Amino acid sequence: MLKGYHPDHGGSRPGAEENATIASLNRNAFRRAGVLSVNVVGGAGCGKTTLIVQTIARLIPEWKAGVIAANSIFNPDIGRFDAVAAQIARLELSSGETLMPHDIQAGLSQLDLSPLGAVFIENLGLRPGPSQCDLGEQIKVAVFSVAAGPDSAAKHPDAVEWADAVVLNKVDMAELTAFDLESFRKVIHGLNPRAKLFELSAVKGQGIEDWATWVQAQIRKVKTMNR
Repeated sequence: MLKGYHPDHGGSRPGAEENATIASLNRNAFRRAGVLSVNVVGGAGCGKTTLIVQTIARLIPEWKAGVIAANSIFNPDIGRFDAVAAQIARLELSSGETLMPHDIQAGLSQLDLSPLGAVFIENLGLRPGPSQCDLGEQIKVAVFSVAAGPDSAAKHPDAVEWADAVVLNKVDMAELTAFDLESFRKVIHGLNPRAKLFELSAVKGQGIEDWATWVQAQIRKVKTMNR
């Protein structure tokens, strides 16, 4: 962590130039270790924790995975990672703000990357826009939920445009809520035609195999590049 700064105990927050420097250091740390870093953003209740837990469970035994997550009132479910994650970096935060590069740097100081295939960063919320803050991650994932309504992606265009993959979670509720899937898809493809779209239910397991297979492919790419 930056000397003189602690997220809960005051100190000046790093500026844009310093954030960029720290993000670059984070990125180099992941690359040197040959570990895929996945930044997962999404609003409260969208199912980020369940998605990460179910994904890691499907990476085992081929790959071990670590998690960087905030240990705060804004993330009461962090203990659920204990059952599947090989390592967990718990960030002691009192606010519900989006994570910053120095938070990831602090998380990396708690991890041994050498045995890991991936590290999942469970981020907090969609504001400020994730594209405004490079953490040094390699893969960017925006999670939306059927429960939040079909206009949820349109309300957060910055997150969609930023993402390498968009996950629509809780699709098992689509019929019950009359969720307009076609409208949601058009918004995603209109804002970011390069983004992979996964429609799944992390709780039910519906559609999650395709998502997990994609994540595995990204891990293999990183491992191949590191040889």
